[in-house]
This record gives sequence, structure tokens and C-alpha cells, in this order.
Amino acid sequence: IEKVAVVIIDFECISTKEGYAEDTIKITSTIVSQSKKKNEFALKLLMDTVLGETDRHHFYYSDGSAVKKEVSYYSMKDEKYFTSKNAKASMQIILSGADITDIQSVALANFTTLDTRKWEADMNTSRSFDTVLSYNNSAVGIYWPLTKLEPEQETSSVFYISLAAETDIPGGAAYIEALSAPEEPAEEESTDEAVSEEAVEADTVFFAAFFWFSFTFDAVFCCVFSMFLPFELILMRHPVFLQFRLSIQ
Repeated sequence: IEKVAVVIIDFECISTKEGYAEDTIKITSTIVSQSKKKNEFALKLLMDTVLGETDRHHFYYSDGSAVKKEVSYYSMKDEKYFTSKNAKASMQIILSGADITDIQSVALANFTTLDTRKWEADMNTSRSFDTVLSYNNSAVGIYWPLTKLEPEQETSSVFYISLAAETDIPGGAAYIEALSAPEEPAEEESTDEAVSEEAVEADTVFFAAFFWFSFTFDAVFCCVFSMFLPFELILMRHPVFLQFRLSIQ
């Protein structure tokens, strides 16, 4: 948006299991203020999902139970993620843990419920995913908190999508949970060897190497359609429509 803001969406492909193909996408959205004065910005994401539309239920909670009505949450600290799936593929939408940004709210509803001129939809938790005007049309709305930015200041939001083919369970939620777990202190090594009058000190050096692959938007589509079979199976046959919207106040 000229002279107002720049929104950058970065997709990073991640493998949740060593030696396996990338099965998870880290999505980072960054707002950079281009305004000459302090402004308030907010970002929301509307995902038009299709996997659950050929399944008995559109979405599932993290405990495996079905989401049977439209629902909204104002925190994902307990629920962590939702799953959309059918017999051919499954997808986790992970909204809490590790470096994931706290949301303002998230809504699971009919697409027409969320695709409105209002910033946040009018939710009715007793309403089914079907409406008179839109049958069997599920969607996810993710809303991040309002942020005040000075000129040239920026803010970022992070969440993850994890994918799996057929009856496999996506590995993203377990991967994020492992990253969120506190590190256990290293155990001190003991020795039964006798020492002389002079004390001997032993220094132990630990080396850790972290590798990650960062992909730009174009590179993601390159890897999706050319290199990695899980993404190819899921994204080509079961596309997910991502629509980001920016609010300036």
C-alpha cells in the first residue's frame, strides 16, 4: 500500500523428521510502516479450506474430537492446533507454541461467514458450517492483535501449517511441542579414577549446529511442484487458498 505499509509474506519449508522431505511450512507475515506518522495496523488471514468438505467433519480439535459447529477462540494456549483432513490428506493449522505469535482470535466457520466487510465476523457458535447461500464451504479466519508502528517500524506474526498424505499424521504439532519444551540441564559426568595431590580440571565443550533452509515465496512453489512429493500430493490436489488482509487505522 503506497505510502502506508508494505506487507511481506515469507514461506519457509521445514522437515519435522530428520532424513524426511519437508512436510511443514512456517509462515511469517511482516508489516513495515511506510507512513510519515504513527499508525495502528492489524493483519488477518482468511483460509478457504477444502479437505474437510469431503470428510464427515470439516475440522478436528487437537484431541481428535470433531468440530461440529462454527467456533471461535481468543487464545490457543490450550488447544494449540486444529486439523482439516479427508481420506487422501490432512493438514494441521498450528497457532501456539515455540516462536508462534499470540493471536487475537481464530474462527472456524462457513466461508461466507468470514468473508465479509467487517474486520471480525459475527460468530454464532450454534450455527453449522452450512448456510442457505453456501453449502459445505468451510474456512478459517486468523486475526492478529492491533499494533502501533512508528515510521519504518515493523512487526511480524508467525504460525505453521503441517501436511501429510493419506492416513499419516502431520508431524508439525509434535515438532513445535518439542521446540517449546524446556531444555534439561546436562548431567555431570562422574569418574572413579583416583587422582593425585594436584587437582585436575576438565573442560567440556559442547558444539551445536542448527541448520535451516529459508525459502522465498517463489522458491516455495518451486519446491512444492518440483521436488517434494508430500507437498505435491497435497497442494496440487487439495489447494488451500490463503488471503491476507491489512487494516490501517
